[in-house]
Amino acid sequence: MTMARKAVRGVAGKSKRRFDRKGLWVHSISVLLLLTLLSVHFVSGLYARYFTGEMTGGGASIASGGSVEVLEHRAYFDTAAYRYVLDRDNLVTNNTYDVLVPGMNIEKDPFVRLAGDNDVSYTLYLEVVPSRPDIMTYKMSDHWQSSQRFSAQHGGSVYVFQSVIAPHEKRDISGLLSGGKIHIRSTLKDKQEPEANSEPFRVDMYAYLVQVD
Repeated sequence: MTMARKAVRGVAGKSKRRFDRKGLWVHSISVLLLLTLLSVHFVSGLYARYFTGEMTGGGASIASGGSVEVLEHRAYFDTAAYRYVLDRDNLVTNNTYDVLVPGMNIEKDPFVRLAGDNDVSYTLYLEVVPSRPDIMTYKMSDHWQSSQRFSAQHGGSVYVFQSVIAPHEKRDISGLLSGGKIHIRSTLKDKQEPEANSEPFRVDMYAYLVQVD
């Protein structure tokens, strides 16, 4: 009887030790799962906070922490010279051209203004969106290269600046267009034919700061 009782107690004790190990294992898995969920929530929160646009190729997101804008000098049409002239005392976000002459060059001096409130390094992208791309041509300066990495947000052509924007870099990046001009095709009909050329023309430009990987 005593040996039987000892055997029973021995089996029970062994089962209890197995239960304790299993319980510890389940507890550890639960803690690990909780930490994983918290980590995913935290990382997702950061991503959502910084991502405001679409990237092709992955690896980066538009950062809202840096301010950037595109400005240029106001252009007006000089009837005596029959061309557009820049008013160097007035800055605007864009110009609208109501008078278009076949073969004319329009002086245009857009530049990117960095506020310097970025805490990390960024890549600078520029999107160029002509309202009538069929009637004009332009060429970017050597500091810009056509890029497929960033998806156009307004249906335009995207270019990337060849230098990385450093943290707290505050300056104006000028010379965006080669020769500082856009060209109206010679095939465009004259302004005297309103049915062919009565729509105002403009070239919108959008700048984006994208956090470096």
